[in-house]
Formats: sequence, structure tokens, C-alpha cells
Amino acid sequence: DTQPSNLYLYTTSLHWAVTQFTPASMEVVPKTSPERVMAVVVIFTSLVLCSSFLTSITTTVTTYRKKQGDYNASYALLVQYLQENEIPMELGCSILDLVVAQKAQRESVKRVHEPDVVLLKSMPKSLQQSLK
Repeated sequence: DTQPSNLYLYTTSLHWAVTQFTPASMEVVPKTSPERVMAVVVIFTSLVLCSSFLTSITTTVTTYRKKQGDYNASYALLVQYLQENEIPMELGCSILDLVVAQKAQRESVKRVHEPDVVLLKSMPKSLQQSLK
């Protein structure tokens, strides 16, 4: 009997590892108790990692949608205000253009401001004054 090549062994191991994260099938199965324990550990680890990954994606998308929804609601309220108060079209368009430009500016510049840095609050007052 000839031994399989290192490439074959490596690709088989990689294939087995990938099948633990997906519903794919694999002809390599555990035959001993330590192999079975290792397979179960890898399956649970992949379950936790995949769940964490999906949770982080969901959180990011939800946060983005909420911010966008809040902005859209504020924008719609501004448009309603301009219409109900019969603001001239030219002035209303200028205001709306300014609001859109300000939003674009805020999104393009991500500066950190002093109140946002929690650790600065715990510094001695003399150092805090030196920053100003």
C-alpha cells in the first residue's frame, strides 16, 4: 500500500475543516474517540464563530439602517416644515442642499473630539488644561 502524498493529506484536511462550517459532505469521518472529540470541538467552535460573525453583520446593518432612518425622518420633517410654512422654493432648496452637504461633510470627516475620549476625563486637571 502506498502512502498518500502530503498534498493529498493537506487538501483532505482542508476539505474536512471547511465541511465543518458548511452543510457539505465529506468521506473522512472520525474512527476513534479522540478523532470524534476533535470533530465535535471543531463543529461547536465553527457554530460559535459563524453565529458571532452573523451577529456582528446583523448589528452593523441594523445600526446603519437606524441611523439612515433617523436622518430620513428628520429630512422629511424639514421638508414638511418648509411646505407648511410656505417657505419660498428657492430658499427651501437652498436649505435642503445645505442639509445634504452638511451630512456629506460629517460622513467624510471622522474627527475625534475631547468629550468622546473617556480616558481623558480620568487624567489630572493640570494635564487636561494643557490639552486646551
